[in-house]
Amino acid sequence: MKLRPSLFLLLIFYTTNFIFAQQSSCPNSDFETGTMANWSGGVGGCCPIYISGTAIVNGRHTIMSGTGTDINTCGNVTVVAPGGLYSARLGNDISGAQAEKLSYTLNVTANNSLFIYKYAVVLEDPGHSPSEQPRFQISVKNSAGNLIDPVCGEYTVVSGSNIPGFQTCNGSVRYKDWTTVGLDLSSYIGQNITIEFATGDCSIGGHYGYAYVDAYCSPLQISSTYCTGSFAAVLSAPIGFTYLWNTGETTQSINVNNPNAGLTYTCLLTSVTGCTVNISTNLTLFDPVADFNITNTCYDNAIFSNTTYLPTGTILDTFVWNFGDGTTSNIENPTHTYTNPGTYNVTFTISNALGCTSTTSHTVTVYQSPTAAINYSGADFCSSATTPQSVNLSGTNSYTGGVYSSSTGLTIDPNSGSITPSLSTPGTYTVSYTIPTANGCSVPASTTSVTITQSPTAIINYPYSPYCGNIVYSQACWLSGTGVYSGGTFSSTPGLYINATTGAIIPSQSNSGTYVVTYKMPNSGGCTGGSVTTTISINDFPTALISYPGSPFCDSLNSDQPVNFSGTYTYTGGVFSAPSGLFINSITGAVNPSLSTPGTYLVSYTIPSIVNCTLTPATTWVTITHLPSAVISYNSPFCNDVNLPQMVTLTGTAAYLNGTFTSTSGLTINSISGSVIPSTSIPANYTVTYTIPAHAGCPAIPVNAPLVVYPLPQPTLSDGDICFDATGALARSYTLISGLSAAQFSFKWFLNGTIIPTATQSYYVATAIGNYSVEATNLLTGCKSSKVFATIISAQMATDFVTSIDDEFTDNNILSVIVQGGTGPFYYQLDNSGFQSSNVFHSVSSGNHLVSITDDTNCTVISKNIIVMGYPKFFTPNGDGNNDFWNIYHYKNIADAKIYIFDRFGKILKVFSPTSSGWDGTYNGEMMPSTDYWFIVKYKDYNTSGQIEYKEYKSHFAMKR
Repeated sequence: MKLRPSLFLLLIFYTTNFIFAQQSSCPNSDFETGTMANWSGGVGGCCPIYISGTAIVNGRHTIMSGTGTDINTCGNVTVVAPGGLYSARLGNDISGAQAEKLSYTLNVTANNSLFIYKYAVVLEDPGHSPSEQPRFQISVKNSAGNLIDPVCGEYTVVSGSNIPGFQTCNGSVRYKDWTTVGLDLSSYIGQNITIEFATGDCSIGGHYGYAYVDAYCSPLQISSTYCTGSFAAVLSAPIGFTYLWNTGETTQSINVNNPNAGLTYTCLLTSVTGCTVNISTNLTLFDPVADFNITNTCYDNAIFSNTTYLPTGTILDTFVWNFGDGTTSNIENPTHTYTNPGTYNVTFTISNALGCTSTTSHTVTVYQSPTAAINYSGADFCSSATTPQSVNLSGTNSYTGGVYSSSTGLTIDPNSGSITPSLSTPGTYTVSYTIPTANGCSVPASTTSVTITQSPTAIINYPYSPYCGNIVYSQACWLSGTGVYSGGTFSSTPGLYINATTGAIIPSQSNSGTYVVTYKMPNSGGCTGGSVTTTISINDFPTALISYPGSPFCDSLNSDQPVNFSGTYTYTGGVFSAPSGLFINSITGAVNPSLSTPGTYLVSYTIPSIVNCTLTPATTWVTITHLPSAVISYNSPFCNDVNLPQMVTLTGTAAYLNGTFTSTSGLTINSISGSVIPSTSIPANYTVTYTIPAHAGCPAIPVNAPLVVYPLPQPTLSDGDICFDATGALARSYTLISGLSAAQFSFKWFLNGTIIPTATQSYYVATAIGNYSVEATNLLTGCKSSKVFATIISAQMATDFVTSIDDEFTDNNILSVIVQGGTGPFYYQLDNSGFQSSNVFHSVSSGNHLVSITDDTNCTVISKNIIVMGYPKFFTPNGDGNNDFWNIYHYKNIADAKIYIFDRFGKILKVFSPTSSGWDGTYNGEMMPSTDYWFIVKYKDYNTSGQIEYKEYKSHFAMKR
């Protein structure tokens, strides 16, 4: 962030202390014309700010007005500086790495050496590096474009957090409210100085920066005048600095009590940059001198104006008028109504809060106000009037002797007010009568309106007379003229049908004959409408009607067909005619269908012509119909699986369409379109009939076509399974059989919807799992079956199984079988018992047993011999060679098995492996007594989860000698 104060920046003041909407000595520096007049603009980019264009651009240089607030400041900053009516917004809240500039150039004089400006700034803070951030800057330059002070002549603020004097809105917008700044330019009197304001978006283009600006010029001086009798004088220094008066006071304005002329007061002005300037003033006695004049002496509208002399800096607070008729007013420039004309002594007193007072009196005379009214006897005059038309004038007091006037076009006598319509241009005019001003009492002119109307003329004409009496449409009257000639009425001698408003006639509703038509123009605008006439004639006419009651005729008819013929007046003796192709007798009108070309013909009968009457031929239509023919066919034969309608091919001549279709029983057929649906029909041979409809004199005609529907093949399939060994190799396949003969059908086999290229037999040996389907085609008919499906599943052989014994060494051994590998489900068998789904056998005796497993597909078949362990309950070590040693021989094949022998006191007598001969009943070579002994066997075995774990079992046995 970069902060550099501008040249002579003033101490910050919010503009509630300063009224901007006063007259600035720098033209439109405050935008109070509502325009950018006297300001220069430019646009460019950022950052740094550079200006490449030199124009005011709408939307980027914007005049602001009203009481609205800026939304991006959370509504805290007004768009117009307080106290002003307008400001300028520089930039906008649209991003795009844009930059804008506004500058104002002034020639410094004593009257504008204090340049005061205001600004409010709105900057987004995206957190970029300082060189990329949005910004606002002010520069003060001389005519050469250089800063007038390299230190104090520039102010730049770059967006960032914790900028002095800035606040935050919505987390990322930094803004500063309206701030007032003053520039002391007294050192540059006679020079041109330019103040430039510029804004820039962030250089990356995604964040905005803009500002509001306003400005004002005034002299750099202290206001210090006072008047005789003042009890105090107010001294005011320019706004925007910090202040130190020679009195020790530090406010912008100070009060001097009991002022004396000639005393000198000084004030030291200091900007925030530390730049100082001393200004001083001498107290000078300047008394205001009250005075006034009267600008209208009409007693009922007397207008008084304050013309008091005021020394510079004097401000009046109070105005007191005594109008000399017992009434008063506190308004500075009042309008007063006296009761009567006459002479009055008027006193005017001025004063202010500091005790300055001045009084003056004048004798004024007010007069009776004249009145006048004008009008013309007729507000509308016809331009045919050649006699001047006089005005009616009335009024009060000295109202005569005035002047009449009107806009150009009306001929008017300015002295008498009379007008001459025939010498005037038609139109509406406002006539004014100006009453002479007497004794300074003036009143508005009296006016009235007058209209000159063009004298009308008219001409009527019926251009197509005489008219034939067969015309049924209105025949217009041609009307032309000048002035207000339209809107009149039409009339005629009896027998003519005429529209009184438009003059249009209808010959067919009129009698034959000659008529006089009269048009009466309307009265309008002082003009009396005249009448004009013309003549027209209506003639009789013959009529005829012809028709052929038998039409249409089929071209198979070979006899003449007569015409029906009737009419009015002299209608016979004419000629019949028709277009080429129709055989017609031109005298009798009879037609011969068999000699004619099929078609529709307009037959005309031309009535013999009548003088001055164009006759319309009598006409009628006659149709010769061609005898139709048709041929139908189908793309037969069809297979019984065709679901979509199969269209018929229908061709023919003449009107062969729109007939009906029928068939022998069993075929699904649309009687209108002839389409058939083979899939809903019974396979068979059919005859389809199409009946051509009777049409236009021709009879209905049937035509036939054959059609065949073939049946579909019907293969069948059954689900099955295949088997894989533990290595994943195929152990057993499955044969799918279609049930159809390979001699009559061809086959396509599919696995999971994909064709098996080499499978073309009536069966297929499946070696993989999946969804199989077969499609059979009849070699004779070509009809193809729908696909039929079968599912092949697989099973995997188990690699082995293990057994575990719970509660071993008891009479209730529990045998658990754990299968290794395979897919199952499995079934279990112990010795010769039946297979069961449970893998647990209870109460298994000790000794050798055969355990078998299989699955529900017979993929796995394994049998194994197992040993269920037990122990001897006693032994007899008597040396007879029988049962002389105690051992658990079933554990001899179990690695790491150990047996521990204890006496009843827990003393270990022997530790040995089941692979040894066992215990011989001695301890340290001495024979132990006959009694019970305890043992512990420790070994490794499978648990019920098929895992090896250490097990331990403890029990006792007896020794007998």
